[in-house]
Amino acid sequence: MQAIYLFSLHAYGLLIKLGALFHPKAKAWVEGRKNWRQKVGAWQRGEGKLLWMHCASLGEFEQGRPVLEAIRREMPDIRLVLTFFSPSGYEMRKNYATVDGVFYLPLDTPANARDFLGLLRPDMAVFVKYEFWHFFWKELGNRGIPTLLISAIFRPGQAFFQFWGGFFRKMLFLPERIFVQDEASKGLLDRIGVTGAVVAGDTRIDRVLAMAEEKKEWKLLDDFCRDGKILVAGSAWPPDEQILVKWLRDPSSEGWKCILAPHEIGEETIRSLIQRLGEPAIRFTGAGKEQTAARILILDTIGMLAFVYRYGHVAYIGGGFGKGIHNILEPMAQGLPVLFGPRHEKFREAALLQEAGAAWAFRNAEEFINRMTFLTNEENRKDASEKGLAVLRQQQGATRLIIEYLEKLKS
Repeated sequence: MQAIYLFSLHAYGLLIKLGALFHPKAKAWVEGRKNWRQKVGAWQRGEGKLLWMHCASLGEFEQGRPVLEAIRREMPDIRLVLTFFSPSGYEMRKNYATVDGVFYLPLDTPANARDFLGLLRPDMAVFVKYEFWHFFWKELGNRGIPTLLISAIFRPGQAFFQFWGGFFRKMLFLPERIFVQDEASKGLLDRIGVTGAVVAGDTRIDRVLAMAEEKKEWKLLDDFCRDGKILVAGSAWPPDEQILVKWLRDPSSEGWKCILAPHEIGEETIRSLIQRLGEPAIRFTGAGKEQTAARILILDTIGMLAFVYRYGHVAYIGGGFGKGIHNILEPMAQGLPVLFGPRHEKFREAALLQEAGAAWAFRNAEEFINRMTFLTNEENRKDASEKGLAVLRQQQGATRLIIEYLEKLKS
């Protein structure tokens, strides 16, 4: 199985190189890894202990971020290096000031693992959520470097728990400690003999609750949101936009406005969206005071959405008619009831919030309109808000558990 694993990695790398001829993201993946040995080798490691954290992309980074920022506050003598697998994560965070270095991580081969660790020489390694790297973990173990997996979550259908998954199961015995999000994940690990897993929760909850305390204001949004109730639609794809249009045209939406943050914000995409909406809409980057009478404000910029939720009364989270929903914790931390499409089964927080009566899934525009009608009532919104915030507060604290463990490793 190890030979098959290695072959699949080389095949993946070859396919990415071929894709780089046609796809910008694949090209960025290839270009970013050119001369990686020279880049890592030229980086000044400096004195003191070094902690290396690896994230696949931006989502995992947000889970690792609270840990990095807590280390910087509480253990400022530790050097920090962050790596990414995805160009979207690297390009967004290559200048992240909390850490001392940011790199791409090469493919998980024996030679890459040996060379990367030999050049970087970390004292501790932290992998986030779904990052299982066989040869890197094996090499870390050979060098006696403590390795943690944090914010991990496991499901029965994963390869680790299948009769044919022996190679993958062995990987889970390599980290020194696995911090999981829930008891179900710990139970799965216990069943296959992985001892010492700790139920810590999701570090993102610590992050979003801290972000909810950061009050950012924009004059345009203040003006737009002054009258009426606000639905904030985050990371909306075309199927989500179709549902929103039907709702806006329904009489039940009277008195509501919509702040719409599309998943893609390219110029052509935004222009096409405005045409499809069929409603007066303004763009955040080009709106003037005289335009704030529109019912729709398109958030055609990045980095704002988490802070914009505080302007809302209800949140619609996109992606539920595609690969899966986007971040529902950010709006919930701002006290918003949350609505999303049917593809949410892989998201533990969606189940928790639905069980609490703070979030709802819908399958079509009719169900969405019915739920929005229910949430037009202020008491219903308040009840959902309080229940959702209670869930988040019960789940916070994962970062503290991880930091306490890292402090023991450091000493």
